[in-house]
Amino acid sequence: MKSSTSTPNQGTDSVKKLESLLQAEAKKKNSRRILLGVQSRDKSKLDFRQCAGSDTSISTKDPFFIASQTKLMTSTVIFQLVDEGKMSLDDCMAQYLPAETIDKIHVYKGKDYSAEIKIHELLHQTSGIPDYFLQKDKTTGKCVLDSFHANEDHEWTRMDYLNRAKQITPVFEPSAKGGKRSLYSDTNWQLLGEIIERVTEKSVAENFQERIFQPLGLSADTYVFDINKLAKDRTPPMNFFYKEKELDNVGKIMSSFQPDGAVVSTMDDMLVFLRAYFDGKLFDNKKHQQHEQNQTQWNTVFVPPLQYGYGLMRFKLPKWMTLYCFDIPPIYGHSGANASFSFYSPDKEVFMVGTFNQIDQESRPFEFMLKVLGCV
Repeated sequence: MKSSTSTPNQGTDSVKKLESLLQAEAKKKNSRRILLGVQSRDKSKLDFRQCAGSDTSISTKDPFFIASQTKLMTSTVIFQLVDEGKMSLDDCMAQYLPAETIDKIHVYKGKDYSAEIKIHELLHQTSGIPDYFLQKDKTTGKCVLDSFHANEDHEWTRMDYLNRAKQITPVFEPSAKGGKRSLYSDTNWQLLGEIIERVTEKSVAENFQERIFQPLGLSADTYVFDINKLAKDRTPPMNFFYKEKELDNVGKIMSSFQPDGAVVSTMDDMLVFLRAYFDGKLFDNKKHQQHEQNQTQWNTVFVPPLQYGYGLMRFKLPKWMTLYCFDIPPIYGHSGANASFSFYSPDKEVFMVGTFNQIDQESRPFEFMLKVLGCV
């Protein structure tokens, strides 16, 4: 097991605790390539980067797939377009997408809601549109995640994903229960990506580069992955694993997740992005009210502690889930299917980024991040 670190304040108590925590985590089963970055709002107090695991070749500078953290970037572009007056969150997606693209993507109890779905419903996961990634379609009885488990690569188009979603029966109508019901659906984000491209007449990758990566001065190792366009000056991302199997044959399928999971980045760059996102440097965060305490409605997705807002996750343990019935302040950000994460704790004023590079351990970062906050 190897660990490398780039922490200016090596002698602090927090750093020692974080090092011990990371080393303990690396001893657990299937812990090959773990990266952790922790930074206080005042960097002079804490600026920690370290990696650990059985793979001795990794470093804190290695790029990795941020997976569904990409959704933070897609929502950023949507909010920018709203700020620019080019769309409204209350607009129906049918205003921007042709009928053949969205027709019958949401048919519930005999009624086609496809043309009525609004942009804010896509962002908030309240559209009810089926998830092409996790839900099994009627034709094959499989979902896209099954391809990862088998290390099978496929070249999918956006319409392939939308057509898969059309083969799956929705479980509720849009904004069910007054908008209090959400289904985590990657299909929503493929649709948002299509809207971005039609409004701007530029690709998702071009929008990210011009609107996020360049303005923030991110390195060449932050980019939208495309196996057919991997530039020579960019470092390929590290592979991730399914249990003990290294997934080294998923380049085409990863390339197809442009708006919902294809971005590659580093810990350094993700810390810059996360700060900019929450500090309002990329869009008017007061106007959109999807951040921290400003978010008024959070819907449960997956398990009760994990909730979803407008392109943003909130993780908050209720008192009944804590051993001693005390309040644990919420954290905000996004995670990915490969157990990658980027979250901010307003209470501690701490940013956390990293990855476990395991597609079978998607929930692992959440307990880990609570332990991280206990160290700072």
